[in-house]
Amino acid sequence: MWADVGSASQFDQPLGYGGLRAGYDAAQRVGHISTPSVYLDFPKGDFLKKVESRLFYLYKGDKTNIEDSVYMIGFLSVAKEYKFLKSNNLTITADSEKVVLGKAHRFYRQDPASAKELLLYKITRAQLMKIVKAEKISVQLGSFAGGLSNESLTLINNLLSAS
Repeated sequence: MWADVGSASQFDQPLGYGGLRAGYDAAQRVGHISTPSVYLDFPKGDFLKKVESRLFYLYKGDKTNIEDSVYMIGFLSVAKEYKFLKSNNLTITADSEKVVLGKAHRFYRQDPASAKELLLYKITRAQLMKIVKAEKISVQLGSFAGGLSNESLTLINNLLSAS
């Protein structure tokens, strides 16, 4: 569901910097820099087949003249049934400081074998800076608690450097 429209490979290539991905659509004048997929650990989320996350820096214009930009964090879950229909608020706790991102922009798809949900949240550069500087990070996604790996923090820091 990350890039099911068009040719995903055309708009999602290795950036060549810190494991990041990038893409640019010249016709639409929009581009992105993103982390690769990182799988989150939700210790009490055994019902989930997987929860994948990515952080995106999206921009309009071109690399030398950016007209508008935004950071987005996304989670793609695959489970037997929908798990984030009723509750999908996101709170990230960096050390003792809470970064409350609120309710998701939720996209979903179901087939006979699974239910997929894509949850997207807008996040600011300042909030990301608090997260990467923290020593202990926890994630509350809906009613499920988990954590971020050191690998995730390195990728977030790389994205901040590249954007």
